[in-house]
Amino acid sequence: MAPRGGTTEGPPVTLDPEVSAEWLAVREPGLSAQERDRRAILAMAGAYRTSFDFIETVGFVEGYTPPRPYQSWGTEYVYWNGVVDSFPGQKKAPAKGA
Repeated sequence: MAPRGGTTEGPPVTLDPEVSAEWLAVREPGLSAQERDRRAILAMAGAYRTSFDFIETVGFVEGYTPPRPYQSWGTEYVYWNGVVDSFPGQKKAPAKGA
């Protein structure tokens, strides 16, 4: 069954082949598990090219036939909002406008 959707291309995307300094900081030796996790979460901030595959697999009525799969894409942005209360010892980000 051929998928439907995903017929647009959107604007050109330039992928960054470099590894960020934030991601390299995750691999520093001697980090506690909590600090490594904190750095990994913060290193995920940024823009990402994403694709989506929507596939219905279960129908809850007798004789259900799933529709063709649907594919789409998008640009996803992950932002750090400055809230770090769950990271003990981390300085809070300054308030907006401060």
